[in-house]
Amino acid sequence: MVSGAIAFTGSGTLEIVGSVMPSATISGFEIGDIIDLASVASGSGGSAVLTSGNVLDVVEGGSTYVLNLNPSQNYSGTQFVLSTDGISGTDIALANLVSVPSGWTLTISSGQTSGDVMVLSGGTLDILSGGTAVGTTVSGGGSEIVSSGGTASSTTVSSGGSLVVSSGGLADPTMISSGGSETVSSGGTDLGALISGGMQIDLGLVSGVTVYAGSQVVGSAGTAIGTKVSSPMSWGANAGAPGVDKGGNTFNLTLLGQYSAANFNAGADGHVGTLITDPPASSSVVQTPLVVHH
Repeated sequence: MVSGAIAFTGSGTLEIVGSVMPSATISGFEIGDIIDLASVASGSGGSAVLTSGNVLDVVEGGSTYVLNLNPSQNYSGTQFVLSTDGISGTDIALANLVSVPSGWTLTISSGQTSGDVMVLSGGTLDILSGGTAVGTTVSGGGSEIVSSGGTASSTTVSSGGSLVVSSGGLADPTMISSGGSETVSSGGTDLGALISGGMQIDLGLVSGVTVYAGSQVVGSAGTAIGTKVSSPMSWGANAGAPGVDKGGNTFNLTLLGQYSAANFNAGADGHVGTLITDPPASSSVVQTPLVVHH
């Protein structure tokens, strides 16, 4: 077992024979270098995940092999890739990551920050505690998961893409495009989302949401603070149900108390917005507006 330091000084290959990994710190491992685990067979289910302190966990054949990379090196925006060494072992290489393709999962660990990652259909971006993803775009069929303690900043969720903010996770802010979706789980938080045709499902805490088009659905355990509807709702023959307007956009409103949906009426507010009212049981009672959009 090697106990001293191991350093790459240029493009090269470090061959490790046997199943016991060196405890020494490996420095200078960069794009173009290879670590060959010569005695570890390469399989289709293998993975390489960089954890806190730049400790690389390589999983092959149900076993985990631990490599200690230089903790001061920044591996943000890169992906550790496993492949066969052409004989009987496994090569570990480093690649620039501009996209997460189908079947791949990019994990952002504690202390790491990714920037401008594109998550393609079938790909997953997983942000762990202490990790941060900035400027991510989630394409149709792709997904971004913010675990407890993780942060997703300035994420754009495109049509067919999904963002899940787990308990303890934070998204700040999020753009949800038409056909895209965000789910804020119980205990999760989103600050300042912009909904532009997509859907936000709030089971946790959301604040400062602006709805241009699309919907915000607040569950029974969810909390929404300061939601604004920027685009006025049109009204007419198709209006009448809370949250549905003639133009096809959906605005979901959660009201406290007991109401009958059949009693709600929508009409012009005399300006450029929509007035939603609940007609009283008796005509002698003055009708009171529930929600006014200006």
